[in-house]
Amino acid sequence: MFNLTTKRAINIQRNFRAVFAKRLLNLSLKRPMDPRRVAFSADAYLVGVSATSPRVFFYNYPSMVASSKGVDTIPTGTAQGVAVSPDGTLIAVAHNTTPFVSVYRTSGFSKLSNPVALPAGNANACAFSPDGRYLAIAHGTTPFLTIYQVSDWSKLADVGTPPAGTGNGVAWSPDGTKIAVAHTTTPFISAYNFPALSKIADPASLPASTGNACAFSPDGTILSVAHTTTPFITNYTVTATLTKIADPASLPANNGQGVAFSPNGRYLGVANGGSPSVTVYEVVGWVKLTAPTLVGSNGAAIAFSANGQFMVVAANSATTNYVYRTGDWSAVALASSVTFTGFAFTP
Repeated sequence: MFNLTTKRAINIQRNFRAVFAKRLLNLSLKRPMDPRRVAFSADAYLVGVSATSPRVFFYNYPSMVASSKGVDTIPTGTAQGVAVSPDGTLIAVAHNTTPFVSVYRTSGFSKLSNPVALPAGNANACAFSPDGRYLAIAHGTTPFLTIYQVSDWSKLADVGTPPAGTGNGVAWSPDGTKIAVAHTTTPFISAYNFPALSKIADPASLPASTGNACAFSPDGTILSVAHTTTPFITNYTVTATLTKIADPASLPANNGQGVAFSPNGRYLGVANGGSPSVTVYEVVGWVKLTAPTLVGSNGAAIAFSANGQFMVVAANSATTNYVYRTGDWSAVALASSVTFTGFAFTP
């Protein structure tokens, strides 16, 4: 038979467990799981696209060893851009022959049916919204921007004021409330509120020439545009309007072809059309890094891994595609005999 002291201890223990379980339940209800923190299988990839068949290539990540994986249906025409959905279940490829966009499931790499309404012309870039609900395509032929709802691949209404020329790059703000298109023809960058798709006023100071790519910082306060003539990169503060930030003291070496922020917002990488193939800035102070040995030439596109440990640069030569370890900026050449036009990492 338990004495009173023993019974009291048991009751205290039971009450503690009940209170703890209730608090844990309340915590889980108040803080739903962030899909970006979901752990995926070890089958993570660096995805590269090219004009060379099969046009979609896979590298095991983080080893960067070429994978034997491949999509079941090769995209038609040159693959120009690639994007991976935030949950890692879909890969979208923008290409220059109808249907202009091909989407694959990462489980089995099988192609989905084409949308009923296709982009109007050659697709140059694509991007999933941060919540994964939408896919945006930058393309040639008006309206130059096409957005799909991923749930049923229905096409959203076109923007009321389309970009002024061919869409070369597209990016979403991290909260999904804005979308930007880098394009030919002045003003070279067009930004829209989403989902209203109302155009944000053009900045007072425009990029100097054709916009080739664009990217929002992870906190959404900066929009960067890579373009063809000096200063090659133009940065804007993002509020209800776009306000130009002073140019970095040291500019990229040549025409800006690609641009990307590291996930923590510390770095901005610019793929250069000249040599070296990439320029990297510390965002605070816009100081160009000098310590890394950045190799290769004619950078065409750039991407950071989701954990920020790697940066990859596609270059206009099969011998100068490199992955950089951001910890020490050491370079690892990708074993490849093809020229890549774009890269994206799976989560």
